[in-house]
Amino acid sequence: MKVLIFGKQASGKGTQAKLIAEKYRLVHIATGDIFREIRKEDSELGKKVRALIDGGKLVPDDVTTEIVMAKLKSLGKKGFILDGYFATTANAGKFITLL
Repeated sequence: MKVLIFGKQASGKGTQAKLIAEKYRLVHIATGDIFREIRKEDSELGKKVRALIDGGKLVPDDVTTEIVMAKLKSLGKKGFILDGYFATTANAGKFITLL
């Protein structure tokens, strides 16, 4: 099962995603959590993400898509719920074509 959840900031996406993930035994993927993990790394990507976040900017769509797709590939055939990825309509369109 592949579930996508999106909505306005502070609309309860994360809460609902966690509940759905628990009920259906899905992997909960939250882009904010992924960015916070990468931000701690001493890699080039970690430095780039850290600079963007610390500067109050969004991570660009192409970088976000690359990160999310890598995470999804690492899951193999496990089901997932993706929370918070669709900051822009361009993200949504690109993701659907890649999925």
